[in-house]
Amino acid sequence: MTLVELLVAISIMLIVFAGVAAGASSGLRLARGNTNRIVAANVADRQISDVRAMEFADIPQGTVSGTVSQGAVTYTWTREAEMVFADGEESCETPSGAFNAGRLSFLRVVVEITWPRMEGIAPVRSETLIEPPVADYDPYRGHLAVKVTDRDGAPVSGMTVYLRNADASTPSTNTFDTTDSDGCVFFDSLPVISGQTVGNYHVWLNRSGWVDRASGLTDTSTQSPRPVVNVVSAQLRKVEFAYDRTARLDVNLAGRFGGTAATGLPVTIANDNYNNGNGPVVFGTVSALAGTALHPFTSGFSVWAGDCPAADPGGTDRARLATDPDVTASGTVLMGTTAVTVRRQPTSGPSSPVSGATIVAEPVGCTSRQPSYTVSGATTDTGGQVTIALPYGQWRLRVHGRNPAWFTAWPTVTLSPTDGTPPSVVVAVR
Repeated sequence: MTLVELLVAISIMLIVFAGVAAGASSGLRLARGNTNRIVAANVADRQISDVRAMEFADIPQGTVSGTVSQGAVTYTWTREAEMVFADGEESCETPSGAFNAGRLSFLRVVVEITWPRMEGIAPVRSETLIEPPVADYDPYRGHLAVKVTDRDGAPVSGMTVYLRNADASTPSTNTFDTTDSDGCVFFDSLPVISGQTVGNYHVWLNRSGWVDRASGLTDTSTQSPRPVVNVVSAQLRKVEFAYDRTARLDVNLAGRFGGTAATGLPVTIANDNYNNGNGPVVFGTVSALAGTALHPFTSGFSVWAGDCPAADPGGTDRARLATDPDVTASGTVLMGTTAVTVRRQPTSGPSSPVSGATIVAEPVGCTSRQPSYTVSGATTDTGGQVTIALPYGQWRLRVHGRNPAWFTAWPTVTLSPTDGTPPSVVVAVR
């Protein structure tokens, strides 16, 4: 046999051995996968059996999980329990008031088993329905389903929902539970006021760094969205929270044509759904706005300087800032600009420029948070001139520490987003 023939023979043997090894490896993976699925199915069956052996009132609703080791493999089980009704609807999908005492509900329990190195094998799932004892659904008690979604309407799982009785005459009920994979929590058999058919309950969420859309409040120990929910006996009441991580706005106020901005100016924000749809909200300063946690509306916010009706430039002249969860959006909010000249006007003789003068602006025609705003960052130059920036609208300009010229009043200036150039104004002092 020549050397070439030997090399060819060796190559053929290696190819054959590689195919055999690959087939053996594939067979081993298949066998291991089948074994893991069988063990996982047994783990799921044991979970279902354990749940069925519990008292109905002791079965935890929502999602719980744990691990089971069999040989060298650790299996993770996740068990989710939620109330469903006779027609298969989940508690959070059923309209408020649709439940009645004669229409028994069921607890649906779904168990899912996973393990390491699944290599494309689907998790093992097992499901059962558990019918509660009739006594568990007292016709003189009500039921509450709470659904939590994020800003996009997707369910938020694992969120703790708190419930507290708001009626002093109702037996105390203080409890909490966590949302399942559908963002749902079901509180069943809640007491109502003795001799009546309605019970009142506070429902709230309390996760640091998250905010409720309806209330616009961040959840802290002293400030949480706690709407009073009326629970009616023998009926289901449904409540929804749009809840997501906070967004913030950090804006800078600037004149359209430059200039120094007055200090301490308020800023206004608007969103059709913010503040329960009650219109724009005014913040005393840009710092106050930056320190406020906002719901991250997909439509963002309109922002403008000032708190007077005329300050709102409207339409596309408003600053538009997008908001996202856990993000601070930055942007510049434009205001009006005016060129001011301060001159001393004696009772006789020519006027002369006043240098080093500080301008104070007072809003005209509206009830502002402050009676006046000082442009403290700049004073008039040797020619008596200074350029300042103010929110749109009408302003009365005066000079700090001075009186207007004899037989004159402080002048006014109107600033508009349609100004092609900064309007000029002369302030005459004594």
